[in-house]
Amino acid sequence: MKKTLKLISLILAALMLLTALFACKSTNETETDETDKATETETESAQTEENGKDGSILVFSSGEYKVKFIRSELANQNEKEAYSKIRELFKNRKKKSVPISTDFVSGSATLDNSAAILIGKTNYPESKQAHETLKGHQATATVIGNKYVIAYASYEALEALLLKLDELIKKAPIINMTVTSAWNLDVTVTGVVDTTEIPNYNGAAFDASVDA
Repeated sequence: MKKTLKLISLILAALMLLTALFACKSTNETETDETDKATETETESAQTEENGKDGSILVFSSGEYKVKFIRSELANQNEKEAYSKIRELFKNRKKKSVPISTDFVSGSATLDNSAAILIGKTNYPESKQAHETLKGHQATATVIGNKYVIAYASYEALEALLLKLDELIKKAPIINMTVTSAWNLDVTVTGVVDTTEIPNYNGAAFDASVDA
């Protein structure tokens, strides 16, 4: 009888020890998983911040867009339509919808410094820089820092630019899409009536004058 009780006690002790070991292992695995996830998040954040700093902007990789597509919060209907067309061009190539992003309404927020494709007259300084040199019915797409900036002086020129941009997107790799200076475009449309021209751009505001 005593031997039986002793054996039962030993079995119970062994079970308690095993339970404690399994609990400890589970805790360690959980902590490891959480550490790995935190490391992945930090790495991804660092990659996002570095994207475009070498003049090469990673647009799409690992099934996700790595940049924001930004238009002005105050965009008019024509600019909204152009923005939709550009999103559609990328969607058709990558078979994945492009999230909508807008800049801030002046004075209400801080600009995002991550890599982006800027479309039209946004509040970003890169947009102002690109628009300052435009003349007549001209449209450009230029890599400036970690931004790919699409600027235009008339809607006709913007339409012509989108045709050339479509050609570049169709030739871009399926898996990883990167924008470099090879994507810089400059289009001027001739024979267009000047009444359709857009007022001079001055940051987030417009002058009343029109280019001759």
